[in-house]
Amino acid sequence: MKIPIVIIINGPAAAGKTTIGRAIAEKLRLPFICKDDFKELLFDNLGWSDAAWSKRLGKASFEILWHVVGVLVRAGNSMIIETKFDPKAAVDKFSKLKKDNNFKVFELNFHASREVLLERFKLRAATVRHPGHVDLTRAEEYAANLNNGRIDHLNLPGITIIDIDTTDFEKVDIDQIVLEIKKAVKMVREKI
Repeated sequence: MKIPIVIIINGPAAAGKTTIGRAIAEKLRLPFICKDDFKELLFDNLGWSDAAWSKRLGKASFEILWHVVGVLVRAGNSMIIETKFDPKAAVDKFSKLKKDNNFKVFELNFHASREVLLERFKLRAATVRHPGHVDLTRAEEYAANLNNGRIDHLNLPGITIIDIDTTDFEKVDIDQIVLEIKKAVKMVREKI
């Protein structure tokens, strides 16, 4: 049996993680596990109101995500998981999962210029984003926490990291990303 591969898509909000991640998952024929999908299902079933409620459901969504990832890994399945991961919390969770399960981890770390991310954040908040996220009221908070348009890599033993600049979506080559993932997976599996 092949060792499962867990591909993490990480990066700041509005970096294109979900859109590009879904396209990559389709090309690789892997399940796509997205924290915000769980959060939006909770909004649709429990309602939405303010930032505090959004954060509360966000925490619940992470618990669901970790549960699903654990179930799939224990069953020997590969997958793509996507959200903005807190590096320390994610390393702790993955370390616990790896303690009892054999799988390899890859990270696609998305980033873009600060200006582009701010513009995208505001645009999607006003158009396509589920209102439960209350992003229209959180733009200043987002800007204050954005730093340089990047999120730290996850510092996991044996992780393979691929950085993806999404400042210009026209320059993002999904087929090339898929090829890089396939090459990295092949190299890892040959070493095992």
